[in-house]
Amino acid sequence: MSRDVLAPTPIIKRAIYATSFGIASIIPKSFLLLIGYLAGLIAWAFDSSGRKTVSQNLGLLMPECNTQSIDRMCKKTYTNFGIATAEMLLIPRLKAKHFENTQIIDPWKQMNDLPAQGPLIAVSIHCNWEIMPCVLNRLGFFKQCHSIALSHEDPSVDALFNKLRENMGVHSLLLDRAPLETLRTLKAGGILALIADRDYTNHGVAYPLGGGHMKIPVGPAALAIQTQAPILPVFACRVGVRNYAVIFGKYITADPNLPKRDQIPLILEQLAQTYERFLKTAPSQWVCFHKAFVENQDIDSESD
Repeated sequence: MSRDVLAPTPIIKRAIYATSFGIASIIPKSFLLLIGYLAGLIAWAFDSSGRKTVSQNLGLLMPECNTQSIDRMCKKTYTNFGIATAEMLLIPRLKAKHFENTQIIDPWKQMNDLPAQGPLIAVSIHCNWEIMPCVLNRLGFFKQCHSIALSHEDPSVDALFNKLRENMGVHSLLLDRAPLETLRTLKAGGILALIADRDYTNHGVAYPLGGGHMKIPVGPAALAIQTQAPILPVFACRVGVRNYAVIFGKYITADPNLPKRDQIPLILEQLAQTYERFLKTAPSQWVCFHKAFVENQDIDSESD
């Protein structure tokens, strides 16, 4: 999730979100996307500290790229985020026809029988994470699922986003109430959707990714081991302005013949490798306005 610059002013934050959702329901779609692009461009021009953080993250993700390439990707990160935000506001207006040109990349032919059935843990990265379930829902890949979401620390703003997600069959579980609900969902044969490339609990494990190390949350692996539900990596990227591609990774499953303590690192390593492939597919669509990689001393302290 990007930095919440409106957190110190909750009344203004509430008004901006409510107004944005209201305006998005009436103005032309193309105009709203243009506004999003321009907003991203303005943010890029004035956010010097953010540019530095994004460039550092992209440099570690893509160590083979030179400074000029990283600078171009940094600028695109801002404009892509602006477009993605505008796109999110449009979700209630987006029907199946809007996604008819979506490219589905499923090398292992895992999604032949639709809609998908649970128990299933679908994991993705901070890249078009709000529009992706809309694409999959509208195209019939799933009817209902549950997802874990961070609270905006304002019930009225949370309610706006809950309503948005309900429109595409997604029931939100707030992070602080999620542990029991996620188990219930999977044990009842449901689908659980997680954005799992970022450690919000500070209990993650650092794995090599690109030219650095990133902490991977343990949650998906622990849930897979507890419930024997398979993990399905999935990733959506924008192709141009109006079209999308959805990429499915290979199922990752727990091995019941191994001790639990041995299964978790095996699953996390596979997830880290998959996240790296996803991120490198569309690096400038990755929302990375925070420090994403860990310092070497943090890795050393974990191994002690």
